[in-house]
Amino acid sequence: MILKRFVAAAILGVALHMSVSSASASTVAFDSTGSSLAPGSLVVINYLDQGLVFTSAVGGLLSRVDALFELAAPTPQTVTLTLYSFGGGALGSAMDSASAVLSSGGQTLEFTGWTAALVAGQSYGLIASTPSTYSLGWDFTSDPVSGSLGRYYQFSGSPPVVQSSATPIAKVTVDPAVVPLPAGGPLIVSGMVLLFLFGKQRRRA
Repeated sequence: MILKRFVAAAILGVALHMSVSSASASTVAFDSTGSSLAPGSLVVINYLDQGLVFTSAVGGLLSRVDALFELAAPTPQTVTLTLYSFGGGALGSAMDSASAVLSSGGQTLEFTGWTAALVAGQSYGLIASTPSTYSLGWDFTSDPVSGSLGRYYQFSGSPPVVQSSATPIAKVTVDPAVVPLPAGGPLIVSGMVLLFLFGKQRRRA
């Protein structure tokens, strides 16, 4: 009887561990693409600090960023997208980065492999760059976009500016925050369930 109870508890522990560890489908944290990623106006990135500033609608692990870029210089080129904290009207510290190869103009790039976590209601900056930064163009929409602080840029010798009327076209998705059990988690849960069952049996006795 004891062995049966232990096996049942172990199975329950594994099931709980799997349910906690598995993430559900990705959730949109920010989206300025509208119905599609069609090109709009073009922002030519001539300065180091230029990109998108947005407020995350949900919290979770950054999963993927889709953004629409063009090039005015020979292709292909590697585009690096860096995630920054944002506050007080300016970028904070760099949190994470991902890269993708741009091979033609008007191309939607998928940036994956992120490890940073976003917090709902907090603002962040996404800054794009290439080895030849002057050649990179990030398409943007002039329509107001919910949840966006807009295009972020900084001229040489001038303070940074957020232009709310020009939002770079991008879609940011996250995986819901998941707190997995530590190694051996199923056994820990199993032990707790087993102690509960023994306690219940002793009370009956």
